[in-house]
Amino acid sequence: MREFVGRAVRMLRSPIPAPARVTTFAPRRRQPHAIAAHHEFRVGQHANGGIDPEAAATASGLAELGGGVALAAGLFTRPAALAVAFNMGVASYKAHWKNGFYGQGGYEFSLLLGTVALSLFLTGPGRLSVDRLLSK
Repeated sequence: MREFVGRAVRMLRSPIPAPARVTTFAPRRRQPHAIAAHHEFRVGQHANGGIDPEAAATASGLAELGGGVALAAGLFTRPAALAVAFNMGVASYKAHWKNGFYGQGGYEFSLLLGTVALSLFLTGPGRLSVDRLLSK
């Protein structure tokens, strides 16, 4: 255990970027797998089909935050609504589907947000939106 904690402290002080450090943090019996995972991280190919998890999380966060702010202001309504609807569809299926429709962690709320965003995509901006002001 002492060796494991010592390795963890050394890794936190290392100049290796944070994503690479996370993949190399493993007990000694799994070290070959950690090295292989570190190599895959550097090459950019992952077991989940080649999608970088960090980039996917960043894109999802930008779609939620930026899309939500844009929809509230009525700015770039259709592209923002499409991004939010797609993001909520993926979140409903990938993260919440296994918990069922209702209850803690269910897909009810994310499906609702995706449906509202899809309806905004189909109907467009309203009279009190920045898009309407810019189009005049």
